[in-house]
Amino acid sequence: PHLSHGLLNRAYPIAPIFSTRGCPFNCSFCSSHFNMGNAIRKRTPSKVVDEIEFLVKEYGVREVHFEDDNFTFYKDFTAEICQLIIDRDIHFSWACPNGVRLDSLDAELLKLMERSGCYSLALGIESGSDRVLKLMKKGNSAENMRQKIKLIHETTKIRMTGFIIVGFPGETEDDLKKTEKMVLEVPLHRIAAGPFIPLPGTKIYEDLVKEKKLPEKCDWSKLSPYDENVFSSGSLTREKILGAVNRIHIKFYLRPKIIWGILSEINSFEQFKISLKLLFYWFGFVKMKKQEKLNA
Repeated sequence: PHLSHGLLNRAYPIAPIFSTRGCPFNCSFCSSHFNMGNAIRKRTPSKVVDEIEFLVKEYGVREVHFEDDNFTFYKDFTAEICQLIIDRDIHFSWACPNGVRLDSLDAELLKLMERSGCYSLALGIESGSDRVLKLMKKGNSAENMRQKIKLIHETTKIRMTGFIIVGFPGETEDDLKKTEKMVLEVPLHRIAAGPFIPLPGTKIYEDLVKEKKLPEKCDWSKLSPYDENVFSSGSLTREKILGAVNRIHIKFYLRPKIIWGILSEINSFEQFKISLKLLFYWFGFVKMKKQEKLNA
């Protein structure tokens, strides 16, 4: 089956859906506001659930991916969608593979999300260093994120994937050690660590242009998190950035509880093959073609 956003999905076929667009936050690495705008525009909860019900009943969809940048920003809105799914007795699994902000979650909402079919959340952690989080204008602290991850773990059985950025301008090896320490200590089930990419339209891209570290005219062919195109500034070289990405993945995934958890999620031989290839790539054992990287 085609693997939609993410790898370890629960059921097929899968359909993506948007219930909101826009992001009011100012993370300096993110281009969402450039593409979607700063103001959040919400659909009517009943219309969102109508669409889901149509997909499930007419097309046999068994899993839905909410691709919103801020699906849980308005808790009452999210709760209403979840409650409508429960009230209408629609049976399907759903996930937020595009990521949610940890500071938008509480125990009551998490329990309701799980009851309505939520089984997986991607979490925008980015760094375990408060200094780097401030540079990113993330608007959250490492300790608060630790507590929220613990809350999800203690409140639900929802699987968690942590997004990590390595090599953000101004980041040091000491900052990376804090990130590595954090991801190994909190009860995440998966992580996706990758090199920083200076996306056009972001605040950090504009800053790097002003500092003459990037040309004003973007060379899109260089915007890649892989190999020779990794952006480097400051004390972290390309080699150190790629080495840190591999090291974090290896230390995280080569633990019995993580391996067993991933094996328990794999529901097809095709998934197993792709998972194995991705793990080998992360650990630096194999190279992948450009198109394969994009699909992963």
